[in-house]
Amino acid sequence: MHVEFKSKTSANHREYKNKWYGEQQAALHVAGADYPLPFKVNVERGHEYEPGQYNLAGDSFGTDQHGNLRLNRVRIGSRISAPPPLPKG
Repeated sequence: MHVEFKSKTSANHREYKNKWYGEQQAALHVAGADYPLPFKVNVERGHEYEPGQYNLAGDSFGTDQHGNLRLNRVRIGSRISAPPPLPKG
């Protein structure tokens, strides 16, 4: 399972504890799913993720009171790949 960012742009900025945060668009790629699942990641302004594919950190997951797997806070892990270069012309 991995997360993909297509753009470094963030939106909907707001201040929290003297820092500015925004939302960056991402997509979750799940094995066996027909399409990626879009979602937003809160990021500090100036610390947006570069476009590319990233592992989803293992501590993003937990279990509920019945032992079922659930997604906790999304934590982005290491970068897998950068997007391909744009064609010249």
